[in-house]
Amino acid sequence: EVKSPAMTGQWEAFLKKIQFGEAELEPFLDGIGQYVRAVVGKVCQTPPVEQSSAVSTSPKISDSPHLPIPAKVLNSTNLTELLQSAFGFSAFRPNQEAVCRAVMAGKDALLVMPTGSGKSLCYQLPGLARGGTTLVISPLIALMDDQVLKLKQLGFAVECIHSGRDRETSRRVCSDYTSAHK
Repeated sequence: EVKSPAMTGQWEAFLKKIQFGEAELEPFLDGIGQYVRAVVGKVCQTPPVEQSSAVSTSPKISDSPHLPIPAKVLNSTNLTELLQSAFGFSAFRPNQEAVCRAVMAGKDALLVMPTGSGKSLCYQLPGLARGGTTLVISPLIALMDDQVLKLKQLGFAVECIHSGRDRETSRRVCSDYTSAHK
């Protein structure tokens, strides 16, 4: 259902209407929000998949022996300190800090930036600073895989679900998540 080409086409068509002033952004974003809540609700209602002893779950942040982030920083509101300790960057790129602060304040954000300008940090850093789960929906499988790999190398508990993974793996990821967050 989530990887439906028809749904992708509908969303792209709606975005074109927004681009040409033929539709409004708010109803589109509201529809996506409702869709995501419905899909996550379905996943949470799915019975857990039996796991063999060979399957291991992702480490929690506190379990990682190589974690570069002191626990006190995770609770800090100093985003620059968290940026440096979590990701090794000494400063924000243009617009990143303002976007991160808006997200930290619970505001909605639509961020359009060129490739390589640091969009990913704008949801990763606030998610880390807020201490909860960050759900990212992206049509770019290669980007998801790349970000998951990099974040795991930094010691973060992170996973992805996409059409390139088998159904059993995706169900395990969802089951592991819901089990860890009950």
